[in-house]
Amino acid sequence: MVLDAFPQAVLDDATSIKTQDWCITKRDGDPPWSGTPESCYINYMDCVVIATDDEDHEFNWETPSRNSEPVYRPKAEHFTFSDDIDYIPVYAEFDENDIPNEVAIYVNDVCRGAQVVEDTISQICAYILEEEQGQEIEFAFWYDDRSEVEHRNTYRVYNEETEKYEQRNLITGMPGTHYEVSFEGNLEEIVPPQYNLYCYPNPFNPELTVSFSLEETQDVELEIFNIRGQKVKRLVDELFRPSDYNIVWNGTDDNGNKVSSGVYFIRLQVGEDIVNDKVILMK
Repeated sequence: MVLDAFPQAVLDDATSIKTQDWCITKRDGDPPWSGTPESCYINYMDCVVIATDDEDHEFNWETPSRNSEPVYRPKAEHFTFSDDIDYIPVYAEFDENDIPNEVAIYVNDVCRGAQVVEDTISQICAYILEEEQGQEIEFAFWYDDRSEVEHRNTYRVYNEETEKYEQRNLITGMPGTHYEVSFEGNLEEIVPPQYNLYCYPNPFNPELTVSFSLEETQDVELEIFNIRGQKVKRLVDELFRPSDYNIVWNGTDDNGNKVSSGVYFIRLQVGEDIVNDKVILMK
């Protein structure tokens, strides 16, 4: 098993360990590793990439005894995709009462990775690093007893800053060494807040109007992020009364500099609720 294979000093300093079939990444909190390290095995002839904070390590393989046969992750049979040199791991958490037999990731209706589900948490190797940035990532489930593919576009995404799952979708090009999503609970019954968020024109140049409505007095934050997840500008951070609002963004950052063409994300937070929209600046 992966955590038996490395000296503890290396594990303490490691940020990720990756093979062709699986990856685990260090996170704050308990447990310290994201993914499923209890089901990740290293076999002879595997290529293993380990990233550490410190470049200077005395390295030796640990040699735990094992008499069993090599252990390989089962391959998905009901989804077809092309693997690539590298991938980003996506850890999907399922409701114990609704566990599919296989799970897949789609971008623009094309499968970009799939995996057999063996427990309530499964890792998909998502071959999306070469995809155009700003594309929505969708999921699909396969149930053997239903013999059909079911697409699932409602899920929660883990926010490492808040250490909470948020009701939103993954986008290609988002920053991070891995993504964590959850399908726990009956998400189909959850209706995310809208607040009549509308961004126009889209694409825009040189100005974008962000329109939203409030039915009660609320603390409001309105921020702009680039495709890398970096905050570009904060437009609003104050208490708003019930009304309709139109906030104009003139395409500049917090320092007054004009931003470049590309995809940007509008993040509206009203109280504890968060709504996102994607816009494109074209020059």
